[in-house]
This record gives sequence, C-alpha cells and structure tokens, in this order.
Amino acid sequence: MDAQTAGTIVTGGVIVGLVAWMMGLRLYARMRRWPERSEWAATFAGLDVDTARRLLVEHLARRPVALERTDHGLTVRAQGVTTHLHLASHRQGSVHLEADLDLGLQGRWLRLAMAAMVLVFEPLVIVVVGWVLAHYVVDAADPAVRWQALQVLQIVHVIWPPFLIHFIATRLRRQARQEVERLGVLLDSESRDG
Repeated sequence: MDAQTAGTIVTGGVIVGLVAWMMGLRLYARMRRWPERSEWAATFAGLDVDTARRLLVEHLARRPVALERTDHGLTVRAQGVTTHLHLASHRQGSVHLEADLDLGLQGRWLRLAMAAMVLVFEPLVIVVVGWVLAHYVVDAADPAVRWQALQVLQIVHVIWPPFLIHFIATRLRRQARQEVERLGVLLDSESRDG
C-alpha cells in the first residue's frame, strides 16, 4: 500500500469516528434534558380504595419488584425506578390513581456512563489512534507496515457504546411508563367487570 492510500484510510476512519462522536454528544445532550420524574393519573369507576389496593398488591406480588405499603398507596422499586402509587376515593364509587415515577437513580447512572464515553473515552481513542497511525504507519518505509492503516477500524470499539446506552435508557424509561399504564388497564378491566 502506498503512503497516500494509507493516509486516506486513516483520515477517513478518523472522520467517521468524529461524526459518530458528534452524534453521541447529541444523544448525551438529549439524555441530560430528560426529566427525572414522570406522572400519570386516571380515575376508575366502580372501585373503592381497598379493592384497588388489593388488586395492585396481588398483581405486583407476582412481579420482580420491591413493594412497600404506604398510608395512601404503594411504593414500587424496580430497575432503578421508584414509583409512588397514590390511591384516593373520588366521587361516589370511584377511585383515583396517581403514579409518580422517579427515574432519577436509573437516569443518573446511565447519564454517567454516557458522559464517560462521549466526553472522555471516545475523543481520547479517536485522537490517539488517528495520531499514532498518522505518525508511525502512514510514513513507514515498508509498504507492509502501511497496511496497518486499516487498524483505524479499531475506533469502532468506542463508537457504538453511546448508541447502546441511549437505546437502553430509552427502553427502560418506556418500560417504566408502560408498567404503570398496565396497572391502569388492570384497574380499568376490574372496574368494568365488577
């Protein structure tokens, strides 16, 4: 391989790495803007507070969660999310459920991992790999050594983790919200059947 081709390969690899790094920075900025709390509420006719609490406890007892009874409802902890379920009598023969999801613990750990990747590891690896290859491989006298310019592909090892972290964080947030909505469906079906 000639020196010009080796230089083009290294430059192209570094540019791809920098573009992916900028995309990772945007994902990190998006994660930083996510609220740490989320709320959900619904009213179910035909249920009282005790029946609703019993149904929720029976359902949640079968799930891999830490369940704690409180004066006005339940506290559920799972996967770094704390959900406070508040039950209250609402009008004649109905119950009002308010869910307060605290996504703070889960969010802090995932944002920390994302920050480490996009603020420290990605730029460091991209710059170091690019510099080492540009200074020691591209200008090497031996054409066989210049083939090592393909080692710029090693940058891929720091490109993909921010996308994975963002995907996992998005999925866990959605999953926590869906679990609360599932509790609402449970109470809604019971209020229609009862």
